[in-house]
Amino acid sequence: MPRLAPNSICSRCTARSFSTTPSRSAISPESPNFVDVPRSKQDPKPPKPVVKGVLPVPKRIDLPDYTAASFVEFLDKTTPKPLDRSRPHGPDADRLAWKRRMAASRRRNLAQGLQELAIREEGTKITAQFRAERKNYEHETLSNMPERRDQALTTPSLANSVRQVLANKNRKTEFDSVKKKQISNRKEQKYANVQERKEQERKDQLHTLYTHARHFITTEEALDDALEKTFGTDENPVRWQGRGLSVWALGGQPPNVQEMLNPDKNQRKNVFNLGKPEDQKTQYQQRMKQIAETLTGGRMV
Repeated sequence: MPRLAPNSICSRCTARSFSTTPSRSAISPESPNFVDVPRSKQDPKPPKPVVKGVLPVPKRIDLPDYTAASFVEFLDKTTPKPLDRSRPHGPDADRLAWKRRMAASRRRNLAQGLQELAIREEGTKITAQFRAERKNYEHETLSNMPERRDQALTTPSLANSVRQVLANKNRKTEFDSVKKKQISNRKEQKYANVQERKEQERKDQLHTLYTHARHFITTEEALDDALEKTFGTDENPVRWQGRGLSVWALGGQPPNVQEMLNPDKNQRKNVFNLGKPEDQKTQYQQRMKQIAETLTGGRMV
């Protein structure tokens, strides 16, 4: 039964207003249409409808070309056929048949999905390549296009100083490329010098090793001789300056700071004594040895 109008006896009897103003009783105060706002005669541009739901970006699964024969082989390996094709029997025949139908459906859906993904990926590549070529063509066309007549007539004239500044800006890129090349060559030369210095150090170390090779202990007899020469025997031990069996038995007090700073003060008489240990040589003797090694090109023991 239809709903009756308020204060009416029947559905045909409706309340009529004597005013010509349209009634706003059906519009609530919360509505934006409650206040009458004048609108322009030209309707605004309708908004672009929002597309709900878009296709996802295809994953990078490295599919072969779908038009080649290798794609069919790829699908055969991805969705292999069942080995047992015998008809199921027994009490679980219906369940096994249903499982086989589901497996076949999954294989079919997987093959179809891979094929569609390959087609979409190929189409995306073709579209991107076409857009890039068209953009490059438009850019090249606009860059090679001669200046329009209106631009030539309305372009203000430039002073020579301004033209020179603009020309220098254009040449800046060429200068940067030349500078980068020079820096690269300088780095290569520096690296070559470092490698050459390392090679020379290796040769010096090898030569030093060769000169000291005659003193290496390689046999047990040589080790026994070296021990007897250094420490002596139980019957005849080596004594430090004939005073004791330990290095702490040496006479005299240790050198002070002044003597260590001036090692050549009291040792000028033995400047050519190069056979002494390295720690007992004076600075003058060490310099003479270095000069002799530089002149002869070899190491001095």
